[in-house]
Amino acid sequence: MTWTKSKFPKLKIAKNKEKIRGSSSVLSHYHYRFDPRLGHGKCAMRRIPCLCKQCCEMLDKKWIPGVNAENQPCYSPVLNCKYHDILGDYNNWIIMPFITSSNTCEDDIEELHNSILINISDKMGTFVTEYTYGAVNTNDSRTDGFYIVKFLSKAYTLQQDEMYENDILKEGCLVSDAEYLTPAMKDSSWYINTKLGAVKVDMKKVLVPKLDVSIAKSSSDLDYTMSSMTQKEIDEKEPFKLSSEDYDAIMDEIHRRESVEFEADEYSDIETVEM
Repeated sequence: MTWTKSKFPKLKIAKNKEKIRGSSSVLSHYHYRFDPRLGHGKCAMRRIPCLCKQCCEMLDKKWIPGVNAENQPCYSPVLNCKYHDILGDYNNWIIMPFITSSNTCEDDIEELHNSILINISDKMGTFVTEYTYGAVNTNDSRTDGFYIVKFLSKAYTLQQDEMYENDILKEGCLVSDAEYLTPAMKDSSWYINTKLGAVKVDMKKVLVPKLDVSIAKSSSDLDYTMSSMTQKEIDEKEPFKLSSEDYDAIMDEIHRRESVEFEADEYSDIETVEM
């Protein structure tokens, strides 16, 4: 993998200190954090590993969906870090994108992507449980890139190849039985269960395995856009509203998944390192 010096930010030198040699080099950083929330091909780097109370508290801060990694609270400068008076901004987190090198072949990229997808599948499978709700990836242009589903089973391994929507789910694939939900109306954040029957969902397509869903029980739980529903329809269709937090989390994951399909970029001023 390669990196480019142009991606290093200009750092402020600590008061009464000289510029630190090698500050714009990956190999001069000794604290690497490979956080899957950063997206494919990125890691957070720091000059010096530090486990002081202030640094640990910063890393424990909640990830905010819809906010760039560079602006996440958990990767903000730790101004009261015990090394701050010595290193100043030189110990700030840097979000560094890595790219494929010129000697990386297509087989390497395919193997890397396949490994990522298998790990995604395994991870999602551990979180999926019966009668919970999740979001799955789709290329349907009528959507924002996802469907909402109600899982009807835990994840299990497919015992034979099966055809679904022109795709082949291969033997050994991790899947779950589920029902697709539909928006109550166009561009609505309310979803209803039309009970069209169970389908098999590939765990590699799961974006968020558990959504914070509160099913409406009566008309008092609905807003004005859903006021026409009768109590019978509410009981049958189990309407719920997708929260803005869950929507942002879904969109964040869609963007991360899209980066898995990247093609090798060409950069100037690059240096090859072994990671």
